[in-house]
Amino acid sequence: QGAAATLRRQPDEVIERALAAVEALRTAVDRADAGGRPLFAANRSLARPADPVAALWQLCTDLREHRGDGHVAALVAAGVDGLAAHVLIALDGGATPDDLQRTRGWTDADWHAASERCRDRDWIDEHGALTVAGRRLRADVEATTDALAERPFRDLSDRARRDLLDALAPLARGVAASGVIRYPNPIGLPSLAESTDAG
Repeated sequence: QGAAATLRRQPDEVIERALAAVEALRTAVDRADAGGRPLFAANRSLARPADPVAALWQLCTDLREHRGDGHVAALVAAGVDGLAAHVLIALDGGATPDDLQRTRGWTDADWHAASERCRDRDWIDEHGALTVAGRRLRADVEATTDALAERPFRDLSDRARRDLLDALAPLARGVAASGVIRYPNPIGLPSLAESTDAG
């Protein structure tokens, strides 16, 4: 309800444009493989809301969890544990260590131990910065995550994918600019300015 209310603060024409993407999102969610993706599977099994705006949010959430499960799989395959992943994200310009520790419940000792594990793997140098190997690891994990997240959209034509992004982008930008999401944040979501700078 809170998510739907937040979306409804955007202009009606922006919402209507995004609602036009619901069928494509539903197709992507329904065709996606849930194997090895427990959070996606759990979210997809929920009853879809009757409210079309809430349903839009739920479908996007399903796909966000699909991507998240793929990201965890990519990290596991690369030998990166959960806390080490956050240490690397923080060093790569994501959320700050104190924010991540506060929101995730990690102690200074936990963070230090994870940093040492990263240093032992040559992902962090003696000054506490990412090494070339650490940056390469981060890039490889993100590339694998992107590839795994693409699978639900394989049956869509290039034009259909562009139409989907065009329909959703104004709503996403509106929410990002509204101030309802703080930056930096513990999920590593970039600000609108950062997203624009990244292309």
